[in-house]
Amino acid sequence: MQVILSLDGGFDDELRHLLRRGGIRVADKEVPEFIDGRGAVNRGDIVLLDLRRHPRQAIDTIKSIRRRQGFGPGIIVMTRRGDVVTTLEALEAGADSLTHCPGADATLVAASIIGLGRLMGVLPQGRGVYQTGSGCGVRP
Repeated sequence: MQVILSLDGGFDDELRHLLRRGGIRVADKEVPEFIDGRGAVNRGDIVLLDLRRHPRQAIDTIKSIRRRQGFGPGIIVMTRRGDVVTTLEALEAGADSLTHCPGADATLVAASIIGLGRLMGVLPQGRGVYQTGSGCGVRP
């Protein structure tokens, strides 16, 4: 399993660090790579797509992944808080989960990715990101 990040900035480095500490491979791809077929996505992968800057392109990406791969890869979208129309369009196109920005925390996004990975059966139970009183950590 790998997590494919297609983000426009923010907490990318912190998220990469948390996932890698948990033993999860992380790759970066641009949205156009998915649409034209160069962005290979495997059934056990999880894609984190940023809908904030280019929502039409990202929704087309979701449709393209679903058309080529069915419902194998997991897709989590990042949307603007309160952007109900785009959020519903992304879920209707085939996204599995979402998180809102601003206000998203790398720990919560990593936890969403790990939770989806467990539901998909590509990550074992009992490993992941956890919150403590003094911050966050990764349980190997």
